[in-house]
Amino acid sequence: MKKGKKSTRKPGQKVKRMKGEDRRKLILRTAQRIFAEETYHGATTAKIARAVGVTEPTIYLHFPSKKALFLEVMKDVRRFILVTTSHILNQGGDLRERYGRIFDSYYQYTTEVNANVSKIWINAISVNDPDIQASLRDFMEEIVGLFSRDIRAAAEEDKINLDYLPEVLARILVAVSVGQEMMIAIGAGKDRGWVSEGVKGMLLGWSWGRKMRENSSKSQK
Repeated sequence: MKKGKKSTRKPGQKVKRMKGEDRRKLILRTAQRIFAEETYHGATTAKIARAVGVTEPTIYLHFPSKKALFLEVMKDVRRFILVTTSHILNQGGDLRERYGRIFDSYYQYTTEVNANVSKIWINAISVNDPDIQASLRDFMEEIVGLFSRDIRAAAEEDKINLDYLPEVLARILVAVSVGQEMMIAIGAGKDRGWVSEGVKGMLLGWSWGRKMRENSSKSQK
């Protein structure tokens, strides 16, 4: 065997010829890892091409720029989170347990399935680019919309008592989610239930806080 040649594929080694869509998916998967490891500014299309095992021009056949590739990586991650969130919300059931499952699923996915996700979001937040920031805002607004509609429906069914607009509570939940991702990214994520139990407790406070005040007010009359 020639010096430097390995029996298994390494970064820089050519991959077998594959269909365009399959190659595109491979580029996306690899780019997600490189962006997570190198940060947005540290990653280059040349590094990604070497890791995939293709030439740099091949990257540009599928994505016109590094930013376009990063935005597509963000969209890929975003799609999974939106689908997972919608699926759990549509299952119905107890409100606190529902949101507990959502935050559990976020934690499990970003720590046990795809550890790159948290780093991708932190990288995106740190990039001063209007298109990347717009993509982040759009994603956050989609999650806020899902949470808002669910909380409003729960309030209409008298499953939660609201002191604030559903959108306000939804934004608080999204802020908790962002905080969870940041802590996971820096290795301070603790265990699986540390955020979900806190969220369930917070929802209980929102649900019962108003009732307790109303009952207290009645008893004082």
